[in-house]
Amino acid sequence: MDIETTEASIQSAFFEWISLYPRIRLITFAVPNGGSRNCLEAKNLKAQGVTAGVPDIFMAVPCNGYHGLFIELKSKNGRLSEYQKTWVDNLNDRAYKAVVCYSLDEAINAVREYLGGNLNNV
Repeated sequence: MDIETTEASIQSAFFEWISLYPRIRLITFAVPNGGSRNCLEAKNLKAQGVTAGVPDIFMAVPCNGYHGLFIELKSKNGRLSEYQKTWVDNLNDRAYKAVVCYSLDEAINAVREYLGGNLNNV
Protein backbone atom coordinates (compact mmCIF):
# COMPACT_ATOMS: atom_id res chain seq x y z
CA MET A 1 0.00 0.00 0.00
CA ASP A 2 1.32 3.41 -0.94
CA ILE A 3 2.06 5.58 2.10
CA GLU A 4 -0.16 8.33 0.69
CA THR A 5 -3.20 6.10 1.00
CA THR A 6 -2.80 4.96 4.61
CA GLU A 7 -5.19 6.14 7.30
CA ALA A 8 -2.26 7.81 9.08
CA SER A 9 -1.23 9.77 5.99
CA ILE A 10 -4.83 10.83 5.32
CA GLN A 11 -5.15 12.01 8.91
CA SER A 12 -1.85 13.93 8.77
CA ALA A 13 -2.92 15.61 5.54
CA PHE A 14 -6.31 16.43 7.08
CA PHE A 15 -4.69 18.23 10.01
CA GLU A 16 -2.35 20.04 7.64
CA TRP A 17 -5.41 21.25 5.69
CA ILE A 18 -7.44 22.19 8.75
CA SER A 19 -4.50 24.22 10.07
CA LEU A 20 -5.36 26.71 7.32
CA TYR A 21 -8.42 27.53 9.46
CA PRO A 22 -7.01 28.33 12.93
CA ARG A 23 -10.38 28.84 14.60
CA ILE A 24 -11.52 25.37 13.52
CA ARG A 25 -8.14 23.79 14.28
CA LEU A 26 -8.38 25.00 17.90
CA ILE A 27 -11.47 22.89 18.48
CA THR A 28 -10.59 19.85 16.33
CA PHE A 29 -8.49 17.00 17.65
CA ALA A 30 -7.46 13.40 17.02
CA VAL A 31 -8.46 10.51 19.24
CA PRO A 32 -5.34 8.32 19.65
CA ASN A 33 -7.02 4.91 19.60
CA GLY A 34 -5.10 3.21 16.81
CA GLY A 35 -1.63 1.83 16.48
CA SER A 36 0.32 -1.03 17.98
CA ARG A 37 1.05 -1.00 21.67
CA ASN A 38 2.67 -3.42 24.06
CA CYS A 39 0.36 -5.19 26.53
CA LEU A 40 1.25 -2.99 29.53
CA GLU A 41 0.72 0.25 27.62
CA ALA A 42 -2.58 -1.02 26.17
CA LYS A 43 -3.76 -2.01 29.66
CA ASN A 44 -2.83 1.42 31.08
CA LEU A 45 -4.56 3.27 28.23
CA LYS A 46 -7.70 1.15 28.63
CA ALA A 47 -7.72 1.97 32.36
CA GLN A 48 -7.46 5.65 31.41
CA GLY A 49 -10.54 5.44 29.21
CA VAL A 50 -9.23 4.69 25.73
CA THR A 51 -12.11 2.86 24.06
CA ALA A 52 -12.12 0.71 20.93
CA GLY A 53 -14.13 2.03 18.02
CA VAL A 54 -14.17 5.75 18.85
CA PRO A 55 -13.79 7.73 15.60
CA ASP A 56 -10.40 9.23 14.72
CA ILE A 57 -11.26 12.94 14.73
CA PHE A 58 -13.66 15.15 16.67
CA MET A 59 -14.64 18.71 15.77
CA ALA A 60 -16.25 20.36 18.80
CA VAL A 61 -18.50 22.72 16.86
CA PRO A 62 -22.25 22.52 17.33
CA CYS A 63 -23.90 23.13 13.97
CA ASN A 64 -27.22 22.49 12.22
CA GLY A 65 -28.73 20.67 15.20
CA TYR A 66 -25.68 18.50 15.88
CA HIS A 67 -23.44 18.69 18.96
CA GLY A 68 -20.25 18.13 16.93
CA LEU A 69 -18.67 16.23 14.05
CA PHE A 70 -16.85 12.89 14.36
CA ILE A 71 -14.83 11.55 11.44
CA GLU A 72 -13.66 7.96 11.12
CA LEU A 73 -10.92 7.73 8.50
CA LYS A 74 -10.31 4.64 6.43
CA SER A 75 -7.94 3.89 3.60
CA LYS A 76 -9.51 3.23 0.20
CA ASN A 77 -10.00 -0.46 0.96
CA GLY A 78 -10.40 -0.07 4.73
CA ARG A 79 -13.28 -1.69 6.59
CA LEU A 80 -15.10 -0.63 9.74
CA SER A 81 -14.82 -2.91 12.73
CA GLU A 82 -18.00 -3.84 14.58
CA TYR A 83 -16.91 -1.50 17.41
CA GLN A 84 -16.52 1.35 14.91
CA LYS A 85 -19.93 0.67 13.34
CA THR A 86 -21.51 0.70 16.80
CA TRP A 87 -19.83 3.98 17.72
CA VAL A 88 -20.82 5.71 14.47
CA ASP A 89 -24.42 4.54 14.82
CA ASN A 90 -24.66 5.50 18.50
CA LEU A 91 -23.16 8.95 17.91
CA ASN A 92 -25.56 9.61 15.04
CA ASP A 93 -28.45 8.52 17.30
CA ARG A 94 -27.36 11.07 19.91
CA ALA A 95 -27.35 14.24 17.80
CA TYR A 96 -23.71 14.07 16.74
CA LYS A 97 -22.78 13.88 13.09
CA ALA A 98 -20.53 10.85 12.61
CA VAL A 99 -19.19 10.01 9.15
CA VAL A 100 -16.76 7.56 7.61
CA CYS A 101 -14.35 9.00 5.02
CA TYR A 102 -12.13 6.99 2.67
CA SER A 103 -9.93 9.84 1.42
CA LEU A 104 -8.70 13.31 2.30
CA ASP A 105 -11.18 14.82 -0.16
CA GLU A 106 -14.08 13.03 1.53
CA ALA A 107 -12.97 14.29 4.95
CA ILE A 108 -12.61 17.88 3.70
CA ASN A 109 -16.02 17.68 2.01
CA ALA A 110 -17.55 16.31 5.24
CA VAL A 111 -16.24 19.33 7.16
CA ARG A 112 -17.40 21.78 4.50
CA GLU A 113 -20.84 20.19 4.35
CA TYR A 114 -21.14 20.07 8.14
CA LEU A 115 -20.22 23.76 8.48
CA GLY A 116 -22.27 24.79 5.47
CA GLY A 117 -19.14 26.08 3.75
CA ASN A 118 -18.63 28.57 6.58
CA LEU A 119 -14.99 27.69 7.33
CA ASN A 120 -13.87 31.18 8.33
CA ASN A 121 -16.79 32.09 10.57
CA VAL A 122 -16.64 29.31 13.16
